[in-house]
Amino acid sequence: MKDESTGELLGLFSFRHRLHERHERFEGHLGYSVRPSARRMGHATALLCGALDFANGLGLGQIVVTCAPTNQGSARTIENCGGVLRDQYYLEEQSTDVNRYWVPVSS
Repeated sequence: MKDESTGELLGLFSFRHRLHERHERFEGHLGYSVRPSARRMGHATALLCGALDFANGLGLGQIVVTCAPTNQGSARTIENCGGVLRDQYYLEEQSTDVNRYWVPVSS
C-alpha cells in the first residue's frame, strides 16, 4: 500500500495460500505491517480488507490471522474485519502467547 500523493510505502501484507500445521496454529494465512508513522490511520484495516478480497479470489471461506495478546491495535483490526478469537496458544520457542482468529471471507 502506497500513499497516492507521495508514493511512500505505508504498509504491506504477505499471504500464505496453504497452511502447514505451524502456520495454522501460530502464524495464520496473513502477515501485515504498517510503518510506524502511518499507524492509527486505518491502513491496517485497509490491508486486511484487501487480503480478504485476495482470499475470496482463491475461493477460501475463512482465513486464520494471529497476533500477540498484547497487540491491541492488531486485535482491533482483526475484529473490525469480522475476526473471531478462536483460542490462544503458547509459542514455546519464543516464550510468548499467540491469539488465533478466524476471519470470514465474503463471497
